[in-house]
Amino acid sequence: RLVKTGETSTTQADGDRWTAAVQANPGDATARLNLAYAYQQDQQYDRALAEYDRVLQQRPKDTAALYNKGVIYMTTGQSKKGEAALWDVLKIDPGHALAAKELGDYYAAKGQYKSLLVAVKPAVESKPTLADLQYLMGLAYEKTGKIEWAKERYTPALKYSPDLQEAKDGLLRLGEVPRGPVAASI
Repeated sequence: RLVKTGETSTTQADGDRWTAAVQANPGDATARLNLAYAYQQDQQYDRALAEYDRVLQQRPKDTAALYNKGVIYMTTGQSKKGEAALWDVLKIDPGHALAAKELGDYYAAKGQYKSLLVAVKPAVESKPTLADLQYLMGLAYEKTGKIEWAKERYTPALKYSPDLQEAKDGLLRLGEVPRGPVAASI
């Protein structure tokens, strides 16, 4: 819940604004999506999920609604529902970086490296400059015994994010010393 002092919080103001917009035009899926997000930010997860479901009734392939449902489920410990919602996003948009990252982190934590690879590989291919996804793909390759492929993912992760300690550690585990400006920071 929001702690209110004498002023209205930004989240409450957003919620009020989008509630008014939905009341004025109940069929406005964009306003409803924004209302759902305001509820989500206020940790009113049941209300947010209900609004996201209403958006999905109008726009079944709305990746923002699906993604945010997945995040809520993951946040509230309903990982199976979260996993399913995030896979729904990736079925619609395999390169959806946020859904891929969320699933990648989830699978990394569970030690499910083949699933991690399936989740992040299309996003890495479509957005190779995203260091965190490069790292996750490198981790999946490392843990599935594809050492050279892992090095080929850790290296660009550091190119795009020179301070990404996890990628540095990955290269060091594989017997490589990061080159270039990265090496000086180890």
